[in-house]
Amino acid sequence: MDGMNMKPVIELHSICKSYRVYDRAPEKKLLKKVSKFFKPSIIITSAVSDVDMSIEEGGVIGLIGPNGAGKTTLIKMMTGILTPDSGTASVLGFSPASERKEYTKYIGLVMGQKSLLWYNIPVIESLKLYKEIYSVSNADFTENIMYFNELFGAQEILMKPVRHLSLGERMRAELMASLLHKPKVLFLDEPTIGLDMLSRQLFLEHLQKINSDYHTTILLTSHNMNDIEKLCSRIIIIDKGKKIYDGSIASLTDKEKGKKFFCIKKKNPAEALSDYMSSNSIEILHDTDCEMKISVEESCYKKCLSELIMRPDIISIAEDRYSFEEVILTIYKGLK
Repeated sequence: MDGMNMKPVIELHSICKSYRVYDRAPEKKLLKKVSKFFKPSIIITSAVSDVDMSIEEGGVIGLIGPNGAGKTTLIKMMTGILTPDSGTASVLGFSPASERKEYTKYIGLVMGQKSLLWYNIPVIESLKLYKEIYSVSNADFTENIMYFNELFGAQEILMKPVRHLSLGERMRAELMASLLHKPKVLFLDEPTIGLDMLSRQLFLEHLQKINSDYHTTILLTSHNMNDIEKLCSRIIIIDKGKKIYDGSIASLTDKEKGKKFFCIKKKNPAEALSDYMSSNSIEILHDTDCEMKISVEESCYKKCLSELIMRPDIISIAEDRYSFEEVILTIYKGLK
């Protein structure tokens, strides 16, 4: 089906959310201390401001941004945990906050730092409890456990108490709990945090298989750009509660086409080198005591290289590539 004709499963219009916190700044004068103790002032902090979002069925979307950007607040509003101050949210035709009881039958949620499982009982017992909560039939439950055995190697962990699971095993179990009722939309908030390389790779492969098998729409937040690049067809960048980019990874990295990238080993401190770069319109992407990464327009990079190689403060120059992670890092630096 042509994606342009598909109805969005998630629609946000002008969503806003603020938090009220007490002003805890210390006061030097006794009178002000006493006044603040009995009548503390309140600071209103905007977490999400005027965000629009539309996500179609079957997509795998990365929601990224610096710490405190508002990603988790957005996830909580889309799952019905929080109610927006203003604006409208619709997921699968439901208003998440006001229709939460019925709505949660159709979504799954995995939060890397919060567990869906009971700590002291075997994983299978937690799954049986979720079977009752979500009214999963005996036949569907058996079918799902067989699918989990095939996909996750679940038989290795089903009979273990959660407290005996490794972090990678626990995240597999968390994913099973969130998928037991075959949700149409899966929300993942930092699901691979703390996982080693192999566990992270397996987790991503599981998500790709779930998306392929069930056409499940997946919304993922992560600070690991490798996860985002491997899994997501589209990214949304949030900063200070506002959406600053919404599009494909290719469109973002296309902005760097027509440039050459070089890694320079230099003598410490080589301050004159930075001055030379700036005066010759060479963009410095990273700069440490011993290494520098630069970008040069493709049309003039040969001239720049011939001049750079003659400088006594340079040890070596090697052509490099500009990774997606570095593109995002550059964007984050520009946001500060």
